Amino acid sequence: ILHGPSADTDPDAVARAEALRRAGAELICIPLGADGRLDLRAALTEIGARGVGQALCEGGGQLAAGLLAADRVDRLIWASAGLAIGAEGRPAVGGLAIASLAAAPRFRLHRGGGGGAGRRGGVALRPLPEPTG
Repeated sequence: ILHGPSADTDPDAVARAEALRRAGAELICIPLGADGRLDLRAALTEIGARGVGQALCEGGGQLAAGLLAADRVDRLIWASAGLAIGAEGRPAVGGLAIASLAAAPRFRLHRGGGGGAGRRGGVALRPLPEPTG
């Protein structure tokens, strides 16, 4: 489990970390980046050094945006819980600071499935190759 420095200093976080360690989890402290969030490059370097070549990353819109901006996404799996909450909800992907639609990450449908009333559905997307010429 990747975590920030507060898991080693905040009393509540330290207690949760110890419970996780007792349950067999390996906790890896990752430094914070300039934005106050975990440094994604350091996190990916750390898990790569442990022999992890692929990772399932579930963390919300900011993590998704950070990985997309760092060009570290080779498959994007989009899932839906079967409800629409509109603008009051949290964005699936945070800000990407793109200057134009042409600069946006593009994906193609790899496979779709599931769904229906009350069931989870989703799609798997893979990056499109960079345009040539």
